[in-house]
Amino acid sequence: MLFRSGGSADAVPCTCEPGYFCGPGSDDVNGTICVEGTFCLGGQENAAPCAAVPGKHCPDGTSEKTGVSCPPGKFCPGGDTPMEACTAEPGFFCAKGSATGAGVPSQPGYFAPGGEALEEPCTAPPGKYCAGQSASADGDTMCPAGAYCIGFHFVAQPCEAAPGFYCPEGSDHLDGVPCEEGFACAGGDADRATCEAPPGKHCPEGGSDLQGVACPSGKFCAGGNAAPEACAAQPGRSEERRVGKECRSRW
Repeated sequence: MLFRSGGSADAVPCTCEPGYFCGPGSDDVNGTICVEGTFCLGGQENAAPCAAVPGKHCPDGTSEKTGVSCPPGKFCPGGDTPMEACTAEPGFFCAKGSATGAGVPSQPGYFAPGGEALEEPCTAPPGKYCAGQSASADGDTMCPAGAYCIGFHFVAQPCEAAPGFYCPEGSDHLDGVPCEEGFACAGGDADRATCEAPPGKHCPEGGSDLQGVACPSGKFCAGGNAAPEACAAQPGRSEERRVGKECRSRW
């Protein structure tokens, strides 16, 4: 294209930079900025329709025929269509280069309010976390059994409990808590297991053996996950231990 400075001056070739063009009637050698939806190579080239692929667009002043990546919070259908505001539901957001308004799920440890808003770090309390596709900053998922969650934007981590301890649902510490009576806890990220003690044994608090330990003196143990019970001694006798249904006695 040519530009004319006015008066009787002859038209001369446009020397504008890429991203600009000299349109009809131009009187500036630097041309005018290329508008959204078009691209301009500069010089004597005129503005041309953008040929962007989905996820890209031609913003004002671009010289890229296929456009540039769609900015976060927006989506770009491609071609010479202008970018549009993201219409994502809560839990989703439009990342850079989005081709549709539906967006993508927020990643674990982050939440997304939806719309044009971007994902942000979670502020979950201890014992909870944002599992992904979260819409709330407070963490919408309880920490599962066998894991612990320290809160904020941190995700669930495997429990590191010692034998006799475990991490129940909602744990916020890697060491877990003592295994309850009637259960056995192998440690690590294993959940507690119901005691399988035979008659004469039981699973005490903090136990790790699924078969239990010997019934304490003065008690009888029915087995399974039953707690030890006191023996009722007959007059003149001292009950030492009951094995199954029988109490061993001595005078």
